[in-house]
Amino acid sequence: MLSLGHRFVATKVDNKPIISKVKPNPNLKVQAVNFDAINEDCEHTSKYAPTSSTDDCHLFYKVPSNEGIMIMMHEPQLKSNSGSTEAETDCTCLKIVPQLDSNLVEMHPNIYIPSPIMDHPDDIVKYGGGGSGVTVFGGYHPQLGSLVMKHGGHKDLLELVSLYKIERELHTRGYTKMNTIKKSYSSVEGDDKHIKNVKTPSKLKLALNKVTSQPVIGRFGALLGKRKGGSAPDLAGVMGNLPLSLSAEGLSLMHTQQPKFEDKNEYQDRIQSIENAMREMKERIPAFRMVYISPLHLRERQIELMTRSYTGVMGFNMSYTGHDSYGASISSGDSSLNSRVSIAKKGRPLWLFGSSNVGRSSLMTHKNRVDLCFGGSHRLYEVESHSNHICASKDGSDNDGYRSLLSFVNQLYHSMKQNNWKVTLAQQTIGRDPDDPTKSLPTASQILTKGKLRGRVLHKLIDEEIQVIRNLKLLTLPNEVDILDGLRLEYESIKARMMNAKMDKDRPTAADVSDTANSFTGNAIVKNFHPETGRFVILRQFALDLKHGKIHLQSKEVMPANHLEKLLNDCFERQNTPVKEKHFRKSSLEDTFELLDLDDDDVAPDEDDPQSGNPLYLIHGLNQWQSLLETALNMKNPNATCRIWTCGVSDGGLHNMFLGADQIWLFDLGEPKLETIPGFLTKFLMSFFHALGMEEDVNGDWVVRFVQSSEKLRLTDATKELLADVHQAFNIAIDRLIRELFDGDEEVRLLLLRYVMTQLISDASFCIEKWRIKGGGDELRSDHQYCLEKWLWRSLWDLYACEEIRR
Repeated sequence: MLSLGHRFVATKVDNKPIISKVKPNPNLKVQAVNFDAINEDCEHTSKYAPTSSTDDCHLFYKVPSNEGIMIMMHEPQLKSNSGSTEAETDCTCLKIVPQLDSNLVEMHPNIYIPSPIMDHPDDIVKYGGGGSGVTVFGGYHPQLGSLVMKHGGHKDLLELVSLYKIERELHTRGYTKMNTIKKSYSSVEGDDKHIKNVKTPSKLKLALNKVTSQPVIGRFGALLGKRKGGSAPDLAGVMGNLPLSLSAEGLSLMHTQQPKFEDKNEYQDRIQSIENAMREMKERIPAFRMVYISPLHLRERQIELMTRSYTGVMGFNMSYTGHDSYGASISSGDSSLNSRVSIAKKGRPLWLFGSSNVGRSSLMTHKNRVDLCFGGSHRLYEVESHSNHICASKDGSDNDGYRSLLSFVNQLYHSMKQNNWKVTLAQQTIGRDPDDPTKSLPTASQILTKGKLRGRVLHKLIDEEIQVIRNLKLLTLPNEVDILDGLRLEYESIKARMMNAKMDKDRPTAADVSDTANSFTGNAIVKNFHPETGRFVILRQFALDLKHGKIHLQSKEVMPANHLEKLLNDCFERQNTPVKEKHFRKSSLEDTFELLDLDDDDVAPDEDDPQSGNPLYLIHGLNQWQSLLETALNMKNPNATCRIWTCGVSDGGLHNMFLGADQIWLFDLGEPKLETIPGFLTKFLMSFFHALGMEEDVNGDWVVRFVQSSEKLRLTDATKELLADVHQAFNIAIDRLIRELFDGDEEVRLLLLRYVMTQLISDASFCIEKWRIKGGGDELRSDHQYCLEKWLWRSLWDLYACEEIRR
């Protein structure tokens, strides 16, 4: 998808929008709120009370109860001089635009959007084809143009805001590297009058002067984790800084690491290649557009969800009756209950406060309203009149709307997480069909599942993937590339601790691996092998819960759950069996999948390899992270161990890229970070198989790849045919990547395959997590949910695909 989490592909029925006519809810009943009657003497009100200090939050607008607010960015246009890369900007500004609220109940009862979007019903289209199961849709807003929107939670909020951060860092990196190259060349020539002028934009100079040596934390989980004192970190303070490589220390190192150029042409070619990399990456990714907050988004969700679960179990039928409330009516079969249960669904009006101090951003929830305080550079924009913005502070300390955005998002993030809130997140629409701009191009996964990812189309996809990696290498700074020596010292320390450990509790685990080592392996270690929270632990616990009857299953969930129980428990029971005592048992696999053709003579156990002869071998034990890290560190080709800046491409799978005749467009972006090229390629390669588990049928549900049976599972005829094409495309892709990026080094193939298999099993666990989050296995919650069994079938497919690759 786009950067809003897992991205989807626009779909229409009979070439028409899925919603032909969308009008505001006719049952909408808006009651005007008497603000003066609301009790303002609450515990937080004094914080906003007018004082003599300009830093305090002052009330500047009470949003009517039938309106929400769009939070956007005012970014002055870059002014470039002919023949120069110089760009000048004034300060940025956080724009707050009130909008009449509308409920898009046709797609989801909890989706609320600005009313102007409803005035363009032909542009409202539901998207499908992604893997996260969230609702994503398209629309048009007169001020913002064509949008891709998501009914998203706290993690999706951070991914959206990352788009703005990526755009800034993209320019900062490009201009910084060009200036460093210029200085390196000038020091040799002694005269730079003939050299093309390269200057850093003024706002980027300010950023470079103010940064510290603290690196940007790539993983949001670490970024927003608790500090030792128990308080949440300041998101603006961390995300607002540039990486270590752009700090004063990093920039000083760059000057000693730049190559010397033989002549002027070589210098100019390098400058031009960086400019092209900046431009191409900007063209490939979407831009941040807005966060929309409705009063109905900020209602009491936890009580509502608990009440809904209770009434679902008691036999009530849920029926929505309007914009601001819904009721649960008694089912017709229950005559013993003669009263209606009413569940309140009422929004909280928004009160807007402001401060000149960016650090004063806050969000306070009261019984009858929510107070939003915006710190730093912000402005309330009237819909019809957009007057010029005046910078918040004359000294320039808080005149950056980006810092204001991050500071407010930090507050909103924690409130959304705590209260289970979801808001509407919007980004720029990309990947339009040049022949019909109203339609999106197909994703590469769509082309794959239709059996058309072959020949010239396949090679174009691979060409574009290689070009993206080369562009990212150009935007990676010299002091970010090589960290191999330090990691090898860390690994030697891990091995020493492992050898000297007298008890199991003294042995190092995946939890002891540094963030740098974890990112070096494509973030595969901590996420999967952590002894308490790793996804392989989640799989093991799920298998045990099934075995001991601790999971409540709906009728359609029984079959896939039984297959998962049989497959996983057999694998885990073999985990502690000594290799010398093992014989290759087919029970766990052949009892589950009919088509696996394994032969004892072909797969003999190897005493020196604890993984040999084991089905789903990566599930066996939580110590597999050690051999994975060792394999990554032992790569000899420089491109297999050097790092690149990812530009936020956290999931570069086929399902997250539009494929046109000339280029690919990337979406589902996250926090930009540094990663090795094999780690970066993991999602791309695994998605060749993973995409088959996410193909949608005519009803919008995922296609089940197996003929459903309580006995063995066998692939459907359509899947058999398609899987042969997938194998061929996968092999062509990995062959070209090894040949063109790694100089034909076949050792890299083993590492790539291990990453891919690990990720497939990880996704199988992710499906179990999503199933449980949505109510699966919970008797109080699952009985009112439908189609949850699709997550179990997809988990089975990922495990099957892993075995196909392993063999």
